[in-house]
Amino acid sequence: MTATNTQVVTEWVKSLSTVDATKVGPTLPADPAVWADTGFWQVAVVGGSPNVDLGLKQPVVEVSCWTVDTATAFPPYNRAEAMAADVLEEALSALTQTLSVQTGWNPPVNASVVLLGVSPVSEPMRVPDPRTGYARVMVQVQAWWDVS
Repeated sequence: MTATNTQVVTEWVKSLSTVDATKVGPTLPADPAVWADTGFWQVAVVGGSPNVDLGLKQPVVEVSCWTVDTATAFPPYNRAEAMAADVLEEALSALTQTLSVQTGWNPPVNASVVLLGVSPVSEPMRVPDPRTGYARVMVQVQAWWDVS
């Protein structure tokens, strides 16, 4: 079983020096107490196109950086903006690396992929949601990867 775009970019985000790897995934946990101290990095594929000539995957991925202050109703955008800026900076300097990605679920299997590069597609953008009190800032990146 091969890795998915979401799995590959999730592993890249987990590898970043400023990220708590246990707080990265495709789904924001329902209980904000789980991620209030560190924030949460949510990964979602929003576009891209495979390179049929070279067999490369080229997804465009949205990384949403979520923060919350459980003591107040005010969204801590400064923290979410700093998280998104870190993702942007890491994308600007991303080098080729091999990642181990868990694929399948019964039984889980590790697949090795080569991430050839990551490039920013957007500047960080605030996504207000006055109903939750959460701060969300997203940045879009494009990744280039192939199985190794």
